[in-house]
Amino acid sequence: MSGGKIGWIIVLVSVILMVWLKQRSLVYQEEDQLSLWLKENRLEEIEESLVLSGIKSTRDLLKYSVDSLSDTLSLTSEQVWLLDRACSWLKVQNWLLTNELTSYEPVLKQHNMISLRDLTSTSDKDLYRMMEGQKDKDKFIAAATSLRNESHGSYSWIYIIIILFIIIIALIVFLYICVVNVVSAAAVLIIDALMYGIVLILWVLIVGVVGSFINGLTGRRVSPPNPPSFSSFRTRTAASRGRSRFSLLRTNQRHSRANTNSTGADFHLGLYDRLRGKSFDSKRSTIAWNNQESLVVGNSSIATVHFKCRNDSNYTLQPSDNLSIKILHVSSKTTLPHALEPARPFGQDSIKISFTPKLSGSYNIDIKINGTYIGRDGSIIRQYKPGSVDASKTVFLQQSNTIVVTSGIYHSMQIIPKDRFGNPANVCQEYLTAEIRKDSSTGDLINPECVVDTSPVPNQYEILLKVEEVGYFVGCVKYEGEIIGPCSINIISLNEADSVSVDKNVAKKCNVYYESMYTPGAAAKPKRVYCYISPKQIQVKEFFILGLIPKRIYSCKVCPSTRIIFHETAECFTLDDGYQSPLVMVSPHREVLAATFYKFLLKNIGGSEKFQDKQKFFYSEVKKMRSQLTRGEVHITVSSRHNLLEEAIQATKHLSSSDWYKKFTIDFQGEEGLDWGGVSREFFELVCVRCFDPSYQLFKRFSDNPQGLAHPNPNRPSHLKLRHYEFAGRIVGKCLYESALGNQLMVKARFSRSFLAQIIGLRINHKYFESDNPELYTTKIQYIRDNDVTDLGLVFAEEEIDQNTGTITVVPLISKGEEIEVTNSNKLHYLNLLAQHKLSKTVKEEVDHFLKGLNDVIPDHLLSIFDETELELLMCGVGTVSYNELKIHTVVNGSNDRFRTVVSWFWTLVSGFTQEEMAKLLQFVTGCSQLPPGGFKDLHPAFQIISSPTHGRLPTAHTCFNQLCLPSYDSYDQFQQSLTLALNEGSEGFGFA
Repeated sequence: MSGGKIGWIIVLVSVILMVWLKQRSLVYQEEDQLSLWLKENRLEEIEESLVLSGIKSTRDLLKYSVDSLSDTLSLTSEQVWLLDRACSWLKVQNWLLTNELTSYEPVLKQHNMISLRDLTSTSDKDLYRMMEGQKDKDKFIAAATSLRNESHGSYSWIYIIIILFIIIIALIVFLYICVVNVVSAAAVLIIDALMYGIVLILWVLIVGVVGSFINGLTGRRVSPPNPPSFSSFRTRTAASRGRSRFSLLRTNQRHSRANTNSTGADFHLGLYDRLRGKSFDSKRSTIAWNNQESLVVGNSSIATVHFKCRNDSNYTLQPSDNLSIKILHVSSKTTLPHALEPARPFGQDSIKISFTPKLSGSYNIDIKINGTYIGRDGSIIRQYKPGSVDASKTVFLQQSNTIVVTSGIYHSMQIIPKDRFGNPANVCQEYLTAEIRKDSSTGDLINPECVVDTSPVPNQYEILLKVEEVGYFVGCVKYEGEIIGPCSINIISLNEADSVSVDKNVAKKCNVYYESMYTPGAAAKPKRVYCYISPKQIQVKEFFILGLIPKRIYSCKVCPSTRIIFHETAECFTLDDGYQSPLVMVSPHREVLAATFYKFLLKNIGGSEKFQDKQKFFYSEVKKMRSQLTRGEVHITVSSRHNLLEEAIQATKHLSSSDWYKKFTIDFQGEEGLDWGGVSREFFELVCVRCFDPSYQLFKRFSDNPQGLAHPNPNRPSHLKLRHYEFAGRIVGKCLYESALGNQLMVKARFSRSFLAQIIGLRINHKYFESDNPELYTTKIQYIRDNDVTDLGLVFAEEEIDQNTGTITVVPLISKGEEIEVTNSNKLHYLNLLAQHKLSKTVKEEVDHFLKGLNDVIPDHLLSIFDETELELLMCGVGTVSYNELKIHTVVNGSNDRFRTVVSWFWTLVSGFTQEEMAKLLQFVTGCSQLPPGGFKDLHPAFQIISSPTHGRLPTAHTCFNQLCLPSYDSYDQFQQSLTLALNEGSEGFGFA
């Protein structure tokens, strides 16, 4: 052979070899793509079975129906569902690629349109609404319309078969009639047999075709009880997703037309079972309740659901059936948890749903399968009544635990009866009684006249009480023998003349006085003194030299911490302000003095001892102060967050007291964000963190417990001066002032109870150790209080260790205390002195400077109307964030389907947040991680969720308006990652997006 021929042969062999290698490469690539595709769709378990069956690519896979694969590979019901869903979505991708509409994949996923049947069963009007804002919308609608026409056109030949069937039957009947008259009987039998055979064959064919046609038109796609998210249909990274998805589409593009009308196996039932009526029928299914009449909160309600087929036989629940149960309390919009029996209901023909309502009112109960209500009534509405009255939960609407009445005249009290869950309940009036005793809770029993009547206000009852005697009484109201409310009622009964006199003195704000007797010591002679009482204070004075020269013996403020304690001995009482040693006196005007004091007190605190009323009074008084002040702004520039505290002190050290009432505008250098309230809110919160966080050492904890309370640190580092406490006091005062104006600046701190008590002027005792220093309380204080101390060798002194030198110093708690032994009779006095030394005296300078700064902004008399718990609530707000309260008080602005989907994802994600995550969310949206005292309902503006005109970006927030801006996302996973990243990385700082 010539060299030229050999060359041509070599070239030809090379070309053949290259084509073969290329083909093998494509085969291997398709096998790899099939493996990746199965893994993405959680079907890797069936890969080996597919390969053994000769299916090595998605192209091969689409040649078979899911039904045939299920029978061949013995797939589980879950695997059948996953395979059918994945194949259906792959066909949608093929269709999109063929029509150059791949950009619509996210939109279709968002609306859960994952099969061609979804497209063909959706009207053009609905498609226009779904594709709102998308480019080439008309092109997509046209392609969908064409697909729908092709799908419906594929069934036109069925009508031809039906017509042919009718014609053939007519011809057979005609021939039969003709032949019967001319042929023998044997021939007739043969013709009969042939005719019936032909009719039977045609009937089977037509039933099969029509059945398939009906299935194609009326079939519905179902989903499993816990369908996998769309994240299972995407790859781990964006790059791999792009490579795998579009390479698969290109491989199968030429097969897309052939498989367009194939919808896979959407049903677990075959044609034969459907013709027999074995398919599920929601209307025939029933719901039976265990109790139809006694619908009372607290009682368990059980609904038994029986699933039925169309032929009224029992239907067995399948894994592909999407069972959904929602029990909603209508007025509060809260979802009630429920229990299923069995917990995994699949394979059962009936289930039990049990729940226990605790809120009275209407409940909507939705029980659905595949989006269709069970039963013929649709959503079930059940009305649950409140339970019987619980005395401990019933609310007294009186302004104070002490009431002043006029003898012989009815005094009105209002109550709201409630059951054990706090629902307003109906009372049996004959069960309401009043019990009153003279001078004390163990005194002589008095039988007052008590009348119970309904109030014009819904859910309230009026109790009319009439006391005939004059004096001091301790009483209570009972329901079925149980005391209503948490405590007893102190009743001061005056005669008519004294009652009129007290009212006149309070109205005129007179400084009135009442004669009393005071005994300075056990062996001393009683002295005549005069108790002067005004709206602001009580003063006890003694007069010398013909009553001309006064000497003040005792004085205290008219505030809630001051108490007048009645003794069982007539006319005897104790005056105790919680700070000084109590003063015991005797006066024939005891009741009149006490009545004047309590009426002045109620007037000082806004007319009520309830925290909400005192808070409103405090805010109104602060607003009155503001009307008398000069308006203006104070601009503060912060160059570094790392040195925030020192920069804030330097920027405010030259401000006068009136400047602190002006509006602060804050500028963080290098950060975006105009201060319309949100930036300054974050500034004050960060300053509070620096001031009160024990890690900065201006304040300390008594233990290493991170939940410990902050207390002034007497052993602070040398660079922290007393001026820092004065600045901290002004910051707290500024926060209280701004909160009163509606700006809700909460102090981010958890203060020790003893420190709060010192702010409002209370005397410290050993009980404060329990909350402030639990370790010392349990190891020493509680032991001394509850046990014999005779052999412990304790004295009225305390050993202290100098942290710098390590030397031990003995500090006497009283004069010559190191020589006075602690006994069982004086051990409580010792413990109180120890508390005053450790919790008060050692930090006196720090507390004094803090109060100096605080009272420069907020007057002392406005703070003294609160106790220490109320003061913390006023300053620091609510410590916990309630998911249900957040959902109730959130305003959602936006109505399109995509935004509603994202909002539903938001609630799903937030429902599982910890308190720390809820605080981060609150910080991100409002600029502060704590709520106002009233919770979300007192947040102004309200917490809002609005739609952001972006896609796939991180959520943003407008803290000035408490707005959370949510973009659209392709999947729940993408949304979760974006919001989590935003909360963790963007909860501090502005301009973050």
